[in-house]
Amino acid sequence: MDDDCDEAVDEGLPECTPCEPNPCLNGATCAVRDSTAFSCACTTGFVGDLCGDTCEVSPAYPARPEGGANEENLVRSAALFASTRRDDGMVALCDGACSSAFAADGQRCGDTSKAPVFFSALEAAGQRWRADWANRGARRIDRIEIYAVRGTEAASLDGAQILVDDFEVATYPAGEAGAAFVFEPPLYGSSVEVRKTGGSLLLGLAEVEVWSEREAPAMDVAFQGAVRSSSVFSPNEVDRSAGAGVSADAGATRTVDGRADTEMATKAFLRGGSLALEGQAWPYDTGNQDEAPLIGRDSAWWLLRLGRGQRIRSLQIHRGSVPTALDGAQVFFAVDGVLEATPRFVLPAGGEAIEVLRPATPVADVTAVKIASAVDATAAPGDPSQALRIREVRVFADVPARGAGPLRDLSTRARPTSSIDGLRVRAVGETIDGSVATGDGAEGIPAWLRFAFDEAHDVRGLEVHQRTDYPGTFFYSPPGSGCPSRPLCGDSYGGCSFRGFGSVIAQVDELGGAVGAPVGTLDWEHHQSFAFERRGAAFEIRKSGSQSVYTAACSVGYQTESFVHVREARLLGYWGSGVAPLMDYARAGNGAVATHSPGLTGNDASFAIDAWRGWPQATTGSGDQELRVDLARPVRAERIAIYGVDSMATFEATLEVRVDGGEWVTVTTLPQRTNHVIDLPARRLVDAVRLRKTTGVLSVYELEVLAPANY
Repeated sequence: MDDDCDEAVDEGLPECTPCEPNPCLNGATCAVRDSTAFSCACTTGFVGDLCGDTCEVSPAYPARPEGGANEENLVRSAALFASTRRDDGMVALCDGACSSAFAADGQRCGDTSKAPVFFSALEAAGQRWRADWANRGARRIDRIEIYAVRGTEAASLDGAQILVDDFEVATYPAGEAGAAFVFEPPLYGSSVEVRKTGGSLLLGLAEVEVWSEREAPAMDVAFQGAVRSSSVFSPNEVDRSAGAGVSADAGATRTVDGRADTEMATKAFLRGGSLALEGQAWPYDTGNQDEAPLIGRDSAWWLLRLGRGQRIRSLQIHRGSVPTALDGAQVFFAVDGVLEATPRFVLPAGGEAIEVLRPATPVADVTAVKIASAVDATAAPGDPSQALRIREVRVFADVPARGAGPLRDLSTRARPTSSIDGLRVRAVGETIDGSVATGDGAEGIPAWLRFAFDEAHDVRGLEVHQRTDYPGTFFYSPPGSGCPSRPLCGDSYGGCSFRGFGSVIAQVDELGGAVGAPVGTLDWEHHQSFAFERRGAAFEIRKSGSQSVYTAACSVGYQTESFVHVREARLLGYWGSGVAPLMDYARAGNGAVATHSPGLTGNDASFAIDAWRGWPQATTGSGDQELRVDLARPVRAERIAIYGVDSMATFEATLEVRVDGGEWVTVTTLPQRTNHVIDLPARRLVDAVRLRKTTGVLSVYELEVLAPANY
């Protein structure tokens, strides 16, 4: 054993450690890296390898210059990511590229001659630095401290956005050497990002600190949860131009999708029927009528059903593009299934973009959260202020035990298929992103939309929003019936609801065979809820040919078309294993964007990320081929799945991922087979994936980037 660090073995003496005696100066802590290497964690005001140099930095938050006794800096144990890293040799203490870790090394000194700092490269699209601790759950965030670089590039932080889980919470003030952003009540989240979206300056950071008062990790139990709203607004209700609003649904699921670029909106009237009221030309969905759990008055509302009781610590409600739409809104809890008589919170007029609502003590056994407009729909019919607009709702609770999690929207992890694979413009994958999906059949040949999973889950119900925005078709009148001609879609019958009329909701096996009795049948209502308890891995909406709709004017019955048209279909339930399966962050519905070159007409790059394995993207096969998918945010990817067209379409394609600093890392070269599942060697933050090959067509049905859905 080497006792004196001379690399010679000595017997009978303690093992050598480079930290004894402590080589670090000025009270610094020494950490052993290996038998001969060490690093020093400097105390405030000292920098350098041994902490022998001085660099005076005023604390951004003087009240707690090094954090409180019960606080921890979340950045020090986070995964780090930067979109680019400066690597031009101009920063003296950057050993190679200016690493993202230099903004999390404990040294606030922004003097580039004394301490390493992070610098991005300059990109027209902007730059970002990110710290992510999602694998540890959501954590309380009391304060974010940021320290700038000094010298000629001291303005590199001016106007930078500060984001928590991709939602902006602050802007860095111009001309400041350091800034502290204090949150009272505290925020919760699992990542912090500093972002610059333009300009001619690099993004420069001396240090980022995220201080958290120590408490157990939390979980956002609203994320991709079981949500509903009193009504759904579509642009078609005020704009009847051809095609308007076909992909612009604003349903409640937009409030729990983790995206800052989507929002929900309700209607601004009580109920459908009168064309005299503003915004009621197209009665998509019902109006704002009170439904269980009841608040006792008609108004626009948003509802999150948790099923199993959760212990709630905090709510974060993000106002939408019309912030005043939430002025005076009331927030109710249902405890053990019973809605409280009075609201827990009332949102102020002219309030914050993010309303943080924190009970004095956590509330146990919460089974639902309801947000209701302050405007009584009966007293003010058609008043635009009735409508609710919400960008996101986050409900942070204690992390539930395995098998005790909340009710979830299972369809976000489903693999949708349909009977109409050839009609690509109405993709079945759109049943879970608010656009129109369809199944096509003929007499004696069913039309169907199916959701399949990799494992069985405990399903508790289905929410269906039928299509209502397709004018110009008619009921079929039986020959010689004398029945008057009636529009199939349009004002009189509430849009295209009849295209789903008569469809059966059923559990099926992997071949589409029925399992047990059907659980329900669609009628002509715009929105329908089906409650049932089934454990299964596949469910479908099936229509066996045209259906008869009987009215007083046509006793023999009008005939509907054989299509199934659905705006959204949501399966609700509990994850079968008690743990949510990995989430595909490469889906377009999760904000991903696909490009390819050179593209083949009719086989768009977006087909590779549409959640549907029915139609592929494809390149021309001429020259260098590439398919690239950019994620909406960096994620801790664990697995990449690729579903190819045939064994040659991806053969010898190189799979690469983009990691910290914009570096492209080769994962593997794909062998000659159709489908591929690749486990990533390390859980690094990944923000883009690409396939590249030099010969032959590159064609993929679906590319998935799978990661834990922690935020």
